[in-house]
Amino acid sequence: ATSGGIFSLESGEWVRKYSSGTAVEPDRQIVDYGNDLYCLFGTRLLRATIAGTVGDFSAVSGAPRGDRLCVVQDFLCIGNLSDFPGGIHWSAIDDPTSWPAIGTTEAINKQSDRQIFPTGGKVQAVVGGLSASVAGIVFLEKSMQCATYVGSPYIFQFSPIDRARGLLAPKSPVVAGSICVFLAEDGWCMTDGSTVKSIGNQRIDDWFFEHCDSNRLGEVMGVHDSQRRLCWWAFPSDDCPANRYDRVLVYDYEQDRWSWGEITCEYIH
Repeated sequence: ATSGGIFSLESGEWVRKYSSGTAVEPDRQIVDYGNDLYCLFGTRLLRATIAGTVGDFSAVSGAPRGDRLCVVQDFLCIGNLSDFPGGIHWSAIDDPTSWPAIGTTEAINKQSDRQIFPTGGKVQAVVGGLSASVAGIVFLEKSMQCATYVGSPYIFQFSPIDRARGLLAPKSPVVAGSICVFLAEDGWCMTDGSTVKSIGNQRIDDWFFEHCDSNRLGEVMGVHDSQRRLCWWAFPSDDCPANRYDRVLVYDYEQDRWSWGEITCEYIH
């Protein structure tokens, strides 16, 4: 996805799949659900079906506006809602195309609802389940919430993991099995959905904040390398050109060891 559309690489050529409108960072996110792709382009939810190739994207009727997207349990979840920045809204169970009006009989029957957190600031990110008991984690600016699926009538039960520490970099959370590693204001941390501990204090935090461009912390992007059992983050130094990364931070969560390297890229996946 670019600022001016969505494209699919087919037979060596980029084929346009959506061109209605424009979007700016960080409002372009894509997830897969079954045989479909869902994309937040700006704050609009789009859907395309995969049948050998990717079909054209079209708007999902009734979906709320927001700029955070994640699959949680059997639901598609949108966070940082345009009307409620501190809230999340999830689709009908096992049907991301269905977003019935909140509180209606249809919504109740399909287990679609929303949760607005009164404190903690706006939703920074939502990640999927870490274990059977942790359906997802909602990261806000100044707090973290664990979501547990309980079924009707409440659907999800939310419990605070940390009431003061939140997420600094929206693209930084990396789920690796039953843990999630992320960047908070006070450094690199790890959570299992019930507790949070610092893993960078007096080890990597000072070095990272010294070398990462302080004006571009929101661009820090993480991925999980399941084959090597590593967490990777690309980040820009003070001398890095716009829309580029020139450093990587690496965490070996089994050995509890850190490393770093130099790189030139626009994206990691």
